[in-house]
Amino acid sequence: MLWFRGAGRSDPNGTNGRMERMELQDLRNLITIVTPDFFRVKEICLLNPIFGCVSALVGGADADLLIDDTLVDIKTTKDFELKPDHFYQLLGYFVLHSLASIGDLAPKRDIKKLAIYYSRHAHLEVFELQDVVNTETFPKFVKWFSMRAQQIYKSGTTRRSTGRAKTARRRTLR
Repeated sequence: MLWFRGAGRSDPNGTNGRMERMELQDLRNLITIVTPDFFRVKEICLLNPIFGCVSALVGGADADLLIDDTLVDIKTTKDFELKPDHFYQLLGYFVLHSLASIGDLAPKRDIKKLAIYYSRHAHLEVFELQDVVNTETFPKFVKWFSMRAQQIYKSGTTRRSTGRAKTARRRTLR
């Protein structure tokens, strides 16, 4: 049995840092197929950046990567399929960045691309922001989203926080 230490991550499986040999081999397999050119950095790379205080509006969101002007979400799924939820999640990160700079960077980074990296398939799907966001209506949407998220946050009914509370209750009952 091998051990690892997560960087501030929760332990949903109750492994307390234990990693089985098959899991380690899976990680080795994933890293061997990475195309390094997908992740070349010219200016900046942030790992698991948050979106300042607005991350709390959605239960503590953090992205996977910011590489220069590209916001990247990593999906480790067996199916090589662009699911709407994956795209919406990434677009949601961009909305949060619009409200508060990703990683609290000043000045705010100019994000021009969104990308999803399918790690089991070594495929990077890139979306030019100008092709997926209507610049005329987007500011109005961001304003609406901010007000709505604050209403939900104040009422304490975010789906993510509710799930965490249930998980915590289950652990304490065991």
